[in-house]
Amino acid sequence: MTAGAAADKIRPKRGEPEIKGLIVRDGDTAVIRGIGFCGLIILLGLGGCWHRHALEHCGVGIVFIDMNELEAALAEFEAAIRLDDRLAIAHAGIAEVYRLKGEPHKAVQPYKKAIKLFPYEFTYYYRLGTVYQSLERNEEAAKTYEDALELEPHNVPAHINLGVVYFQLGRLDEAVAECKRAVELAPKNAYAWSNLGAVYDVKGDLYRAVKAYKKSLEIDPEQVPVYVNLGTVYLQQGRIEEAIAVLLKARKLDPDSAVVHKRLAYAYNKEEPPRYGVAIGELQAALEIDPDDYGCRNSLAAIYMLYFLRSELNDELRKQAVEQWHASLETKPDQPNIKRLVKRWSKYKPKVPKKPPGGVPVSEEPETKGAEETGVKEPAEPEGRPPEHKGDEALPSEPESGVDANTAPEQPGESEDESLEEAPETPPADGEIEKLDVPGLSNE
Repeated sequence: MTAGAAADKIRPKRGEPEIKGLIVRDGDTAVIRGIGFCGLIILLGLGGCWHRHALEHCGVGIVFIDMNELEAALAEFEAAIRLDDRLAIAHAGIAEVYRLKGEPHKAVQPYKKAIKLFPYEFTYYYRLGTVYQSLERNEEAAKTYEDALELEPHNVPAHINLGVVYFQLGRLDEAVAECKRAVELAPKNAYAWSNLGAVYDVKGDLYRAVKAYKKSLEIDPEQVPVYVNLGTVYLQQGRIEEAIAVLLKARKLDPDSAVVHKRLAYAYNKEEPPRYGVAIGELQAALEIDPDDYGCRNSLAAIYMLYFLRSELNDELRKQAVEQWHASLETKPDQPNIKRLVKRWSKYKPKVPKKPPGGVPVSEEPETKGAEETGVKEPAEPEGRPPEHKGDEALPSEPESGVDANTAPEQPGESEDESLEEAPETPPADGEIEKLDVPGLSNE
């Protein structure tokens, strides 16, 4: 098939987001298009016959990539290299094929060869950086993105991705700098703002985190992960009603997200008084989506027991808690604490209501028992922010944060456009809620 014949079959398409742990939005332009067909035509006119044939193979390979015929594309680029091993675009084409095939480990050397042959092409460095990221070789990814930015210092996706890598390496100050640079270059880029919020979130600067998350949602109000991150910050600040309102927006956008249902359950459990019934409903919805989530079952069992301990006459709640613990152990048997709870509460004998002389039962006032006495703790914070990315993920630990001058709710009349740099510098105090998971960052 000639390049022209293959080109007739091309249909324009857009790349879909790829989610692996962290939320990764990959570009949809192949690296070899850094030269493109116009460049190929020029090179064809400049080179000799063998060089022209090599470039023709590259042109056909580009078309095959567009058609997602990756094996055919690989054959064309290999044919080009047999004719001219010094053709950087052919090596980059092979690397791109392997990247698209989901074999990033095979893409590293061809990209490095392309860079060695032609060290002035930004896209070679950029794509190699994304390959290193997918392989979790973050130190190498950071160096490669830094080299890319030497060539194109105003490239927003490179700044965003470098910020993600610094975040994963725990170099949070540098991550902030890269995210802020991306925001300066592209103030309407929602991912740049959400990444900046996530880094501030992990640093414990919740005031700035809220501002950045809200900016991101102003630009793109359909980002479920950002609503979840914002809701989680509100929980850390003790702003429970605002957290619930934000998480309900996330649930409306994605009713099939187990993470959203679990986070809502956690928020309802933190209300005063706790709305156990609604929290139970959210956890049950999460389990319908992911029946193997043992942590969710443990949280559901904990709420059943907290409900039961308020009135031990309703023994059905205890039975449901034990049932959920059993199901949790079927998924993950190695949970010694859960085994102890099952052993203890399976043998429990319910109280029998006293009957006065008239024969009408009178309920006893239940005793108030603490966690030390019952062995039951508050339901655990659900893991997995989408993801979160995430997965997930060897990221820096998130500090626990509470409410103080730094994290107090915004006052009426506060401008949404207020500069992030005007936020208070006082670090937030230790909070009372349990440790929350780390927000993910988005690649561009």
